[in-house]
Amino acid sequence: MAGATVLKHTQAGHQAVIWRADVYLDATDVWDDYLAMLHAHALTRGGISSFRYFDYYDALGTTRGCLGGFTKAVALMMTPGAWVRRVDYLL
Repeated sequence: MAGATVLKHTQAGHQAVIWRADVYLDATDVWDDYLAMLHAHALTRGGISSFRYFDYYDALGTTRGCLGGFTKAVALMMTPGAWVRRVDYLL
């Protein structure tokens, strides 16, 4: 699959496939911008729901950073089957 583009998916509860983290992407340098973007929306500020979305997504970035070896990270999933390779032999 040299040169092939593979879509990466972020986690969403409505996906038909079971989500798993395949790639951890360092987001440390842009995390403050991400939090500012989240804070711009009423849902994450707490204006619509009592769930603490802002705290949840900030903590999720920390958790994924720990798993990926970064301060803050996002996790991406490869398209199902993208890691599958067909080979004629093993070295």
